[in-house]
Amino acid sequence: MPKKLQENSVFDDLDVNKDGEVSDHELQVVEALDRHRKYKVQERIVICTAASMFAFTLAMFFLENAKITALAPLSNLFYVAGGGVIAAFFGFNQIKK
Repeated sequence: MPKKLQENSVFDDLDVNKDGEVSDHELQVVEALDRHRKYKVQERIVICTAASMFAFTLAMFFLENAKITALAPLSNLFYVAGGGVIAAFFGFNQIKK
């Protein structure tokens, strides 16, 4: 059963075909788009995390030994946290399926 909208409703953007009613199909389309946007944001976070881990590793080859020694505790935490972000993304996506 379609849902009627008031004049100038904040939910006007949910009415895809602009007939003044929001059907269940239109709500499903909007929910699917929201899930897709959320997935893309999570995917970008994982890509940036992996790229930053790669860049950090590459930068370590060009630093002096004293600087590497000073960054060692930070690098351990950085790799554990980055690996956790990446593992959580893949793990929770498999659980959803």
